Amino acid sequence: MTNILEILAKKYMKDNSAELTKIVTTISKTKKDVDALQKALISVKETDILGIKKIAKQLAGCNHFVKTLADKIHALRHNKRVAFRYLRAKEYDNHQVLDKDNNPIKGTDKRVDSEADLFVSQERDVYYMLNGIVAGISTSLSWSQSHIKGLEQDNNRTGLED
Repeated sequence: MTNILEILAKKYMKDNSAELTKIVTTISKTKKDVDALQKALISVKETDILGIKKIAKQLAGCNHFVKTLADKIHALRHNKRVAFRYLRAKEYDNHQVLDKDNNPIKGTDKRVDSEADLFVSQERDVYYMLNGIVAGISTSLSWSQSHIKGLEQDNNRTGLED
């Protein structure tokens, strides 16, 4: 009899290569957009508050999109890893994993963890790629916000002196 945990675990054991490839393709396009926005941010006139705000708003949209994908990949990776650990530990407990001489291999937590890490390597790679993009966007957004705040404070001071 299959228990509910085993049914749930098997749900996450599928190969996600096709979906991950689609995400990488989509993200490649988004990354090009982000790169173009970051170049525009560098080349915009330093005192153009509206121009900087416009670019920052577009970057924020890209950030939200990429962060949402990263969160989904993180959840997928976590669930797939937990499912793998559960099913693999069960195989070890039932002596279903054998060495070359058909002797049961003892499944240690470290061994199962290592195997689980390898099993979710594609998801991990995509997740780290997405996080790198988010970090780059966050840096640009942080600079934009600080720069806008400084310009607005300068404008307020200048307006008070007139």
